[in-house]
Amino acid sequence: MIVFEDKIKFNKDAFLKKLQNIATDLKVQPDWIMAVMNSETGGTFNPQIVNKQKATTPGYDGEGKLVKPVGTPDSTNDFERSKYRATGLIQFMPKTAKYLGTSTQQLYKMNNVQQLDYVHKYFLPAKGKMKNFEDVYQYTFYPYSVGKPEDYIFGSEKGLEYAKKLVQQNPLDLNHDGYLTVAEFREFIYKKIPKEFLSLLKKKWKRLLLQLKKTKAVYLADC
Repeated sequence: MIVFEDKIKFNKDAFLKKLQNIATDLKVQPDWIMAVMNSETGGTFNPQIVNKQKATTPGYDGEGKLVKPVGTPDSTNDFERSKYRATGLIQFMPKTAKYLGTSTQQLYKMNNVQQLDYVHKYFLPAKGKMKNFEDVYQYTFYPYSVGKPEDYIFGSEKGLEYAKKLVQQNPLDLNHDGYLTVAEFREFIYKKIPKEFLSLLKKKWKRLLLQLKKTKAVYLADC
């Protein structure tokens, strides 16, 4: 059983089968991707879910063009808002969607199974590099952070001013020092995952590690 699979209300069998194939190709556990999608969609797994921001937050389309200026409220129409806000199962940003060869409005029109193809495409550059659930979530949020130590400051590779701007756009700075570290981000995501499922994720990972150790031991014994 995959965590949160009971929340998939449409195309369940096709969705879970494709998810399993994607996870196998990426060399990750399907639970890790499911946990991220559960968190990013507020537990709905709705491929049409669209982020909504305050009027003070500008909105840019996939070309980087300002389409929702400061002071203008976000559209109440989800499809219209998807042009400049994060959309879908892992909350694709407009520029990210363009990089993947699509747009957030095209993603909005897809069903959950179709959108999984772009979830797969998004994670492909990190194939074999994501070692746990935390890595998968970090890659979703800020790919460069994967593999960095706990004191790494998000965006610091582009300068501390950029790092501060990143935190202003994403208020995850738990100690309010103006920066976001890997440790803080992980603490934040732990709070977003229900404790019983977080515990299950960790137990499954420990079982997998034990299986890998046994497999390695058998292989070495046969050499």
